[in-house]
Parts: sequence; C-alpha cells; structure tokens
Amino acid sequence: MSLPEQILESVQHDVEVYSDYLLKVASGVISKQISEYPIFVAHREPLITIGRPIIVAEQMQTDWSFNASLVEEFVKKSLIDVKKEATFKHVYKDPEKFACVFIISGESDAGFAFCPYKI
Repeated sequence: MSLPEQILESVQHDVEVYSDYLLKVASGVISKQISEYPIFVAHREPLITIGRPIIVAEQMQTDWSFNASLVEEFVKKSLIDVKKEATFKHVYKDPEKFACVFIISGESDAGFAFCPYKI
C-alpha cells in the first residue's frame, strides 16, 4: 500500500528537521551492534507500542512523533513476515544516508519510506 503524497512530504519534512539526531540514533544502533537495520516509526497516535519514543511531536512542536525500533522487533511482532525478512533487508537503503521510516497515519494508512537525511 502506498501512502498519500502529502503524508510522505510531511514526514520527510520532519526527518529533515531531526536529521542529525535520527542519524545519530541509527549510527548508535549499528555501532553498538544492536541491529544493522534501525527503523524509525513516525506516528501521530499517543499509544504506539512499537519501538521506544525518541521524539514527541507535542513537545517539539512538529507534526510527527518518532520511535526507534529495529527490523528484529518488526519480525517478532509479525509486522514483517519472517519469510519476507530477507527481502526487506535486501531493499533496505544505506542507513548512513537514509532513515528507514515506518509511517502510521490513522487507522488504515501505514507503510515504509526511506527518507534521505539532510546532510
């Protein structure tokens, strides 16, 4: 399922605002060998149980809150089918250049996007 363009643009804007911080978190996850596949969860809902909150929109006065997660958590919670994990890892973009973002917008819109960091 593809997400509406305005949602993608809005998330991309917030990724650019937080580029330095998100890149630092992703690099830390990789350098500490926690995972080679960090995933950020962008959401507007207060009760998201995927990952750990790292940016709260209300406090930062932006549109999206972000949680930090990993491909391993997505597989464990069956958000990525274990049979598709290898395919996901194959299409995963360079985490030093792109934030892998799982966007949750409302009840029906959700999907992955690779947003370039503002470097």
